[in-house]
Amino acid sequence: MQELFTTELFEYFGYDIVGSDSHPLKSAFELYVKMKREEEEEEEEDDEIHICGKTGGVIEGLNGCGKKEHYEDTCMIENTSFCIECYEKYEAKEEEEEEEYPTIEEILSKMKELKEDENEWDDDTIYDAICEWDDKFADDPDWFDEEDTDVKDRLRDDVAVHLGWDVK
Repeated sequence: MQELFTTELFEYFGYDIVGSDSHPLKSAFELYVKMKREEEEEEEEDDEIHICGKTGGVIEGLNGCGKKEHYEDTCMIENTSFCIECYEKYEAKEEEEEEEYPTIEEILSKMKELKEDENEWDDDTIYDAICEWDDKFADDPDWFDEEDTDVKDRLRDDVAVHLGWDVK
């Protein structure tokens, strides 16, 4: 950096300020270079500090602790930095909230509620039983997809295989 300023000032004034022992602008120039270096160091330090739950944006429903951390000590959720403690709390909460899909046994139980006579069961019976969980998984994009195979389709196939039926 100093070389750049020296070169530019030399070209401007036609005189080597830094190399001179007696130039009147030498001490002012050295002070200016020192201030510029300190400013650059501060900018570098600021770039490395992230604020938990704030840096990168705010996620609705996710509040960080606001602690300042070096970027290497943070984890990202979407575009937002979180300290490791807040990130681990969020991950644990996500695991608790994650709901499991119905098991084959639970679906068979629902099928018995809908039709007691197992000889009357068909593909529609399986699907009707699985639909009993539609409200629970209404916000789950994998639960139902009209244009593609979804969880409901896979469960229906699993139950059919369990019952020994041919799966299409």
